[in-house]
Amino acid sequence: MKEKAIKYFYILLIVNTIIRFFIAFFTNLGIDEAYYFAYGLRLEWSYFDHPPMIALLVRASSFISSNFSAIELRALPLIIGTLNLLLIFHIGKIIKDSMTGLYAALLFSASFYGSLISGTFVLPDNPLTFFWLLSLLFGVKFFYAEKRRWQYLYFFALAAGLAFLSKYSALALWFGILCIALKIKKLALLKHAHLYLAGILSLVLFLPVLVWNANNDFASFSFHGNRLSISDIKLHFDYFASELAGQIFYNNPINIVIMISCLVYFFRHKNDFDKTLTQWLLFTGLPVIFAALIISLFNRTLPHWSGPAYLSLIIFSALTLRTKFGDDSKKPIRLGIISQAFFGLIIVLGLLQINLGFINPSPNNNEEKLGKNDISLDMYGWQQAAQQTSEMIISDQKSGTVGKDPVLITHNWFPAGHIEFYLANPLKMKLYVWGPPEKSHQYMHINKWRGMIAQNSDAYYITTSRYFAAPDQNLLDHYNSLGDRTIIPITRNNKTVYNVFIYRLKDAKSAISIND
Repeated sequence: MKEKAIKYFYILLIVNTIIRFFIAFFTNLGIDEAYYFAYGLRLEWSYFDHPPMIALLVRASSFISSNFSAIELRALPLIIGTLNLLLIFHIGKIIKDSMTGLYAALLFSASFYGSLISGTFVLPDNPLTFFWLLSLLFGVKFFYAEKRRWQYLYFFALAAGLAFLSKYSALALWFGILCIALKIKKLALLKHAHLYLAGILSLVLFLPVLVWNANNDFASFSFHGNRLSISDIKLHFDYFASELAGQIFYNNPINIVIMISCLVYFFRHKNDFDKTLTQWLLFTGLPVIFAALIISLFNRTLPHWSGPAYLSLIIFSALTLRTKFGDDSKKPIRLGIISQAFFGLIIVLGLLQINLGFINPSPNNNEEKLGKNDISLDMYGWQQAAQQTSEMIISDQKSGTVGKDPVLITHNWFPAGHIEFYLANPLKMKLYVWGPPEKSHQYMHINKWRGMIAQNSDAYYITTSRYFAAPDQNLLDHYNSLGDRTIIPITRNNKTVYNVFIYRLKDAKSAISIND
């Protein structure tokens, strides 16, 4: 049984890694990925949207390659994705045996959150998942260690602290520890100094984020606080439905059915399970999921926010399947294969849609709205756009149409990330975002360290038909003239799917502070 489980796991590991590599190779960077690339251009203690771990990941990629193609930027996330799969297998093995680890790996690798969001793409969830799983592992070892028990609590605190530096949702890990501490007989755990020293260790690791926020008007905390606030008592059942559907899809509908059936079985057969272990897994999972669903009744949410919580449920489900079916592994493996098949089908259809566009969700003949509702275009066309735009800029400079050292300007953090990665960085040009904080996000700070736009300099203002916005009058007032608009069509399967619009802004009247 052990040998079979290990053999199947390594086959799964190889296949999953190959699949993720193909996805990384055949898609352009997504909106968020390109935006986080901009984080890595300048290391800071924290950032507008997230703590600094994703920036460190991007910067570390420069040691692999300085060319920064999409696949090269995704190299470290792909490696971490493989480590994540190894970790969840190991956790399952620790709490029960290798077959439990195999069940956990099957469910995890079939999860779109597990294999894509945290296993392929350049997103904060990538390092978050790694440190979250490490925290779960050390938590398990802490509760069951016969020797050197407290060292595992400090290892947990270290991993949880690094998870804090990846994403704020890691707070749920300490919430799980404290919930169990409150349930242990006579609150015994709360009487140990080690618990508080471990908490201090996590807090010390989080201090850079606190310092950055204190020096920047608590921008990140305010941003996320507004997203999570429940100030409007009006219920939005459409938001709730979107969050629920997103959670189901992101974690694979087959997985969700398995998880629910495992929860039902557990509550009917509690005596068959270790109380502390199951509490540890459920306390780090269910509260986050329920909180996201409750918040979605009042505010728009994103389904991947609860993604880490499902890691705990995957391990819990693997344990439940092992407990329920014992040595009869045929049905659990069959369920895992069905989940894998659904995952594979969606991946194939997704890659076909991104690269061929066999479905046009919202045909639109308006050149300024073309492709607006086709989310598959988030990961398509920017290589085309960058090549044609680069050729135009080089031609303009040779002909004298624009002066020396022009800058790039856009209106939002998207498409700023794509413009940064595919155009500005290769051409060594400065990119600015002209807009308020809610539109510029981290570019509010990037604008500052790039400094003022020089007097008499020229600029290219870039937007697209997917989120069109012409240069506003306040920006135009800083320049002596506005040149003709150039339209660059982006084609897919010999059909124009969206347009890139470029405006030439000539001769800045004075030095421009982009945030004023």
